[in-house]
Amino acid sequence: MITETGSTAVICLPHQSMGMVALIVVGNDLSNAEQILDARIPGQGKDKIAALIEEAKAT
Repeated sequence: MITETGSTAVICLPHQSMGMVALIVVGNDLSNAEQILDARIPGQGKDKIAALIEEAKAT
């Protein structure tokens, strides 16, 4: 259970390069989004996380 505010990236290690990632945002807090974007995520996973962060910012 995630109870602290902030964002957490969920990465499926075997499938991250195919974009199998998720973003959990608690309390509308995206203050650590840049740290998540700086993480080493290969392939489509990086693009998907970036899109999810942009979507979260828009809501």
